[in-house]
This record gives sequence, structure tokens and C-alpha cells, in this order.
Amino acid sequence: MLSKFLVSRTGISLVVGVALCMMAVIPARAAELPPGTIINKANLDSVINSTFEGKTIKSMLLASQEYQIRNWGLQMKLRKSDVPKPSKGFVEATKRYAKDVKFDPKTREVSGYKAGLPFPDIDINDKYAGDKVIWNWYYAQMWGSVQRYLHSWLLLNPETGLERRQDWYWLRVFLKGRLENGGNNPIIGDGSILTKTLFFITGPYDLKGVGLFTVRYDSSRLEDTWVYVKSVRRTRRLAGGAWADPVDGLDTLSDEIGIINARPSWYKSFRVLSKKTILVVANAKMNWIKGAPTPQEEFPLVDLKNWPHWNPSTANEWEPREVWEVEGIPPSFHPQSKRIMYVDTHYPLTYIGEGYDKDNKLWKYVQYMSGPITRANASQHRAGTVIPPPNDDEATSLGIPALAVYIDFKRRHASVHYARQYDGSGKFGPDDVTLNQLENAGK
Repeated sequence: MLSKFLVSRTGISLVVGVALCMMAVIPARAAELPPGTIINKANLDSVINSTFEGKTIKSMLLASQEYQIRNWGLQMKLRKSDVPKPSKGFVEATKRYAKDVKFDPKTREVSGYKAGLPFPDIDINDKYAGDKVIWNWYYAQMWGSVQRYLHSWLLLNPETGLERRQDWYWLRVFLKGRLENGGNNPIIGDGSILTKTLFFITGPYDLKGVGLFTVRYDSSRLEDTWVYVKSVRRTRRLAGGAWADPVDGLDTLSDEIGIINARPSWYKSFRVLSKKTILVVANAKMNWIKGAPTPQEEFPLVDLKNWPHWNPSTANEWEPREVWEVEGIPPSFHPQSKRIMYVDTHYPLTYIGEGYDKDNKLWKYVQYMSGPITRANASQHRAGTVIPPPNDDEATSLGIPALAVYIDFKRRHASVHYARQYDGSGKFGPDDVTLNQLENAGK
């Protein structure tokens, strides 16, 4: 009996000892960070294994973001996630028209699109899932049928700060995908034109009028683009490949406006790399202080005071969002070898684009910090900066950029795109977007 007891006690001791050893090597459960936590270089290592809304910071941080936190002073203030819903009109248009949309695997072209989301149900295992994610963004941008947007570009050097400021005018009218009148008339014209766009400088005076007028067709045909040349006071037509060219004076390609600004079939390929949750700014509020005495006070969403001068200020709040991680391979004449884009899985909104050079090294980082605008929430934005949609159901606008940062790591330079006014009234049409408008812009 005694020997059995001793064996039993020894066995228990061994079990307890093994259990204690196992407990020693199993890390304690990560702490959940509260909303309002600011992640920066000083505390990154101590919070990287902590969770926010049940996911670790490490799992949600992109490598390009961690690089900026550790080397470029980026800070992230956390907020509870809040995913707004697309308008009823958009949802109904998707149900009504998506069945008519066809994808051709040979040409990677899409036909039959009228309005709403062309591909509402994407299977991650579909060979062409990446194409369909980008086609959703291309056709069904959540700004609405009219995008009239007054903004400033702040050109920034990490050592000297703000070098100069340019004020720009953007007006894009969609001739397809329109939701007015219940989506019963989603197309203007014969359906051959998708958009018409004006994009030009309004100040300073010596650059006033410099810009582009673009007609984008709803086919693989390259768009028609005209540029206003200030020195000769004339417009000139550009070659069809201008969509991949740099925008003069800015740290961006035309293709990087809105993260990606090309017809998807112009790329060699797209593929989904993953479906993941990352940290983004998705509920930004437009906040431009007209007449402020200093740039720091006029543009409070960007940290102009502190090095490197292009980071978003902590007035912007970051939240977890599920995204498609999509790799795009552009044509050989494109300056980048590949681009990685992060697109919301709930609706077509692209938050971040990473551009890689021909050696596949990170070269460019573009991030849009956007938020929804409806008639109901327009008062939450800075007074005078927002003209809201006429009707919440028909024209809810999602993903309106309050701030966008374009960083060129090779040049150690950045251009920050800052919203001054968004007009979602829908009162503009195709006749307001013409070559004559560009020719008169410099006068």
C-alpha cells in the first residue's frame, strides 16, 4: 500500500511539474487595447501582440505601415469599427442589373454593365477574383454619379516641410451607373462613354489652368486626354498611354489617383493574395479651416508641424476593416513592376496602394482616408466644406476622401491631397465637363 501511495504521489508530482512547465512557455493572453490608443514608435513593440476588436495589432499591420511607424513617425489612433451600408438604390440596382454582367476570361473585359455592383458575389478561389474586385471598384465607385471635389495638394519634403501648395479642381461625371430616378435610367447617351473628367489647377496664378480633360470609354479603347499647356495657352492631345504618366509636379501617376485609375483590362493581370483585416481610416471627417492664419491651422488633418510633415494627424482614427489584398501587374511601359491594393470587402472602396519598382522594392505608398457623407451626417463635417446629397436613399456617398497621402520613398518626398469642398448635389452633368471648360480654366 505504501509503495502504491509513493508511486501515486510521484506520478502526481510529475504531472504537476509538466503542467507548470507548459504554463511557463505559454504566453499570457494578449491585452485588448481600448479605443483611443495611439500606436507609435515608442510603444509599438509593447502593443504589437495586443488585440483590438479581437485581432492582434501584428496581424492587422501591413509591413509598409510598420516600416513607416518605425522609420517615418507614423502614428495610429484606434477607433471602434463602423461599417456604413450602401444606399438602398445601390443595393436595388445591383439586384436588378448584376445578372446581365458578363466577364470574358480571354480578354478580361466586362460587358452588360448598367448600374450597381457588377460582381456582388466573389469567390476567393475564382481564378479571376482579383479582376472582379477591381472591376467592382472601377464601375461602382461610391462617390455617386457626380464627383465634384475642390482640394489642395501640399508638396512636402521631410527636412524642410511644406514646399508649396497647389489648389485643384476635380469634376468627374459618370455616364453609366447612375442611380437617379430609382436607377431606371442608369445610362446617359449610347453607353459608349463611361466618364468625363476635368482635373486642373486653380491656384497659384502662375499655374492656373494647367490640367487635363479626359474622356474614358466603356471599352478597351484607350481614353482621349487633352492637356492645357500654360506657356502657349493651348490644349494639346496626349497619347493614349498617358494614364500611366506622372502628374506634373506631384508625387503621383495618373494611374494612382484614387489608388488605381486605369481600366482593369489595361493591366496584365490581377490576383487576390488574401482576404484579411487591416487598419485603415474609413470614417474620416472633412475638416478644412478656410482663412486660417497658418498652414498647420488650415489643414489640421495632416501633421505639418512635425517631421516628416506628411503624416496624418491623430485627428484621423484608424479602425479594423476586412479587405481584399489584390496584386496587379501593369503593362511593361508602366514605371512600376507591380501594385498591391487593399479593397474593402463590404463595398468597392480602395484604401491603400503600394507601388513596387522594377526590382520589386517598395517605392510608393498611397493611402486614402475617407468617410461617408449623407444629408443626415453632413453637419458633422466642417461647415461649408460639404454640399450633401439631395436624398439619403438615392445618393448616399461613401468613401469621400478627406485626406490622401502619396509618398515616394525613393525621392524622400510626398504630396498630400487635402479636401476643401465636396459637392454631392448631383447638379452637374456631361455638358459641364468639356474641352472648352479646360481651355477657359486658365483665364
